[in-house]
Amino acid sequence: MMNLPTPEDLKKFRKNCGLTQQELAERASVSQSLIARIEAGSVDPRLSTIRRILKVLNDTVQKELKAINVAVTEVITVEETDSISKASKIIFNHGFSQVPVCDVDEHVIGAIKETTITSNLIKNGTGILSQPIKEIMTKDDALPMLPVTASLKAVEDLLIQHGDPAVLLINEGKIAGIITKADLIRNYLR
Repeated sequence: MMNLPTPEDLKKFRKNCGLTQQELAERASVSQSLIARIEAGSVDPRLSTIRRILKVLNDTVQKELKAINVAVTEVITVEETDSISKASKIIFNHGFSQVPVCDVDEHVIGAIKETTITSNLIKNGTGILSQPIKEIMTKDDALPMLPVTASLKAVEDLLIQHGDPAVLLINEGKIAGIITKADLIRNYLR
């Protein structure tokens, strides 16, 4: 059995979204007076009306939600001078598909993907494991970057439209967080 929101819940949700009754009414294709009566508890709306109202409110929350609120902020990185072996162990031990690469000042310069490491191991043998990451990094390994102030919607667009495995959130050239498709799924499951 589904629990429907109370009139007080709907009013609080609307206010938390920063919407007036009129704005919510317009977006949900209902009258402002109906919204007022629903919030006052003086009318028992149809389920389809409640669904439209909740969809508007949920869409508003998703649009306004900042990506940093969903991001993993303790990001494991490697330096460009670290060995390919070190990057390989991090990727393997954490189940990552890539790891961001930074310079000595912790500024992002790219990423190294497991596919790049694997193809180089197959092609050149295990002797490459002691080489620095910068020897095999490619521009194709780079992850898209957005400012730390980016909306979650902007990150979702990048992950879905471009098929990238992750998006880095950047603050003054340094990593503030990372969001993967798995982080999006976790956010929706809450």
